Amino acid sequence: WRLLSNKEQEALTKLAVFKGGFTTEAAFAITNTSLETLALLVDASFLTITDEGRYDRHPLIEEFSQDVFDKYALAENVKRDFVSYFEKKIDEAEDKLDSEERATSVQFFEDELENLQEVLAYYLEQDEIERGICFANTLDFFWGRSYLDLAYKWNKAFLDKPSPDTRNKAWCLLHLGGLEWDFGDLDNAFESINKAWSIAKTLGNKFLQVAVHNHLAI
Repeated sequence: WRLLSNKEQEALTKLAVFKGGFTTEAAFAITNTSLETLALLVDASFLTITDEGRYDRHPLIEEFSQDVFDKYALAENVKRDFVSYFEKKIDEAEDKLDSEERATSVQFFEDELENLQEVLAYYLEQDEIERGICFANTLDFFWGRSYLDLAYKWNKAFLDKPSPDTRNKAWCLLHLGGLEWDFGDLDNAFESINKAWSIAKTLGNKFLQVAVHNHLAI
């Protein structure tokens, strides 16, 4: 660490915001780390390159970098840039789900799963519940059958927090109810779906009411 230049130390510190690796694009967009600096950190064995071309770190280096990042004066700015970047990228990925680029979008979700969960964790830490619910709703297009436990964990985490009865909250309740149904938790499934129905009626949202009715019909 002491042999790194100030620029390299700052880059490694900022890169601690990532979990589960990152791409060259994300490193530059969020931390302004250049390809040259990334290459120097690889040469110094502070970063590795995976077979898929992503950057990652040894767990001990990741732990050390996180400790430094936690004391970094601009850490909050980096976190906000991190959140903004992945908000934009997941929206772009969702838009492509019904196109020929569906496989690319799903692969993005798979590759960035840990980083996307860091975004959700940030919303919880900052008590930004409505934004978190909105982000969780977008991820519900991606969880599929492979990540039902994670989908349940995050939807439940946000719905356990006090928040206004918005359209996004109703959709989140509907998603949660579907997961509870899949898990055989029928009582809670009906409770969640009925809460979604109540919000939909109060808001006068006909499309949402039809969606809830379809769930109840199942």
